[in-house]
Amino acid sequence: MGSHYHFAEVNGALSFDRAAAQCMRLNIAPGTAVRFEPGQTREVSLISFGGSQTLTGFQIKEVETA
Repeated sequence: MGSHYHFAEVNGALSFDRAAAQCMRLNIAPGTAVRFEPGQTREVSLISFGGSQTLTGFQIKEVETA
């Protein structure tokens, strides 16, 4: 998982609150990544993208918010 990827749209096998992760990315240094192994539990810190909060060019999936 890269430093600037829209976290709400990561691999569907990862279990977390996708609605809460809207417009968020990993809070890690630019150009770095975090690896998620099968069966692993990991806690990560997220921060919001800057600017208008309009994200394009990702998977463009609608995330349920309710």
